[in-house]
Amino acid sequence: MFLDASALQCAVQRRIVGRPQRRTVDWGGTRCTVDLTQFVAIDPTAICKRVQRREARRLPVLAWLANRGRVELLTQTEVFWEFLGLRGTRNAFGHFFGAPMTHVESPLVYGRILVDGLRSPHEMRQDFFARISHPRFQQLKRATGAYQGDRPSPPNEVADTFHIWCAENAGADVFVTLDEDLVDLVARHRRFRPKVAVELPSRAIRLARQVGLFAATDYPEYRRFRRRLVRGASDDPLEQLVKLGPAVERAGDCDDSAPS
Repeated sequence: MFLDASALQCAVQRRIVGRPQRRTVDWGGTRCTVDLTQFVAIDPTAICKRVQRREARRLPVLAWLANRGRVELLTQTEVFWEFLGLRGTRNAFGHFFGAPMTHVESPLVYGRILVDGLRSPHEMRQDFFARISHPRFQQLKRATGAYQGDRPSPPNEVADTFHIWCAENAGADVFVTLDEDLVDLVARHRRFRPKVAVELPSRAIRLARQVGLFAATDYPEYRRFRRRLVRGASDDPLEQLVKLGPAVERAGDCDDSAPS
C-alpha cells in the first residue's frame, strides 16, 4: 500500500503542544502568579470534515497490519517532502503511528535542488513536475485532472499524478489517499486509468479483508493497539510533560482560581 501525503498528514492524531496559562503557584513558601506552559495532547483530525475524520480513524488499522507484516507500506521522497512541508507534522508516535515504511524509487532517475534561496520549495517542485515529459506521466495527468492543455497543471493534481506514477512503478496494489475528489476523478476515467487502485482508507481495509489480511478475530488485538495510541503509550519525552501538569495540579501546587 502506497501512502500519499494526505494519509501521512491525517495519521498525525496525537500532537503535543504547549499552552501558556497564568497560574498561582507556591515558590519558596511564597504564593506568586506566573505564566506557565502546560503541555497537552491534541488530535488535529478532530477539526476535519466528517468524512475525512471518519477515514482518518481507519488509518491505525493499516499501521497495525504493517506492524504485523501483513501489508507493506510504501512512500516516496517527493511525498515525504510534501508532508514535511505541511504544518503540524510532528507526531508523538512517529510518522504513521510508528509503522515501518519503505521508500521506493521514482520511475525516472533524477536529481534536483531542494533549496536555492531564490524560489520557494513549492515553486521548485512545480517546475520539476512541469518538466516531466514521460508518456505515462502525461497519460496519468488526464486521469487525475492535472492535464490542462496549454495551461499550467494545478499544483495538487500534478503532485498526485507523480505520486500515483511512483506507486504504479513500485508495483503497489493500493494507493491510499484521503482526497475524495482524486478517488472520484480516477474512478470516472476510463482511458488511462492507473494500474494501482486509488482508494480511501476504508476501502483499502475492505480489500484487506477480502484477501484475508484482516479478520474479525483480529479486532481484540487491534483494539489494544488503538487504546495505547489514545493513552499516549509512547517513549516521546514530551509525553512525560503531558502527564506532569495534571499530577502537579492534583498535588495542590497550582491554583486555578487566579485571574487570567
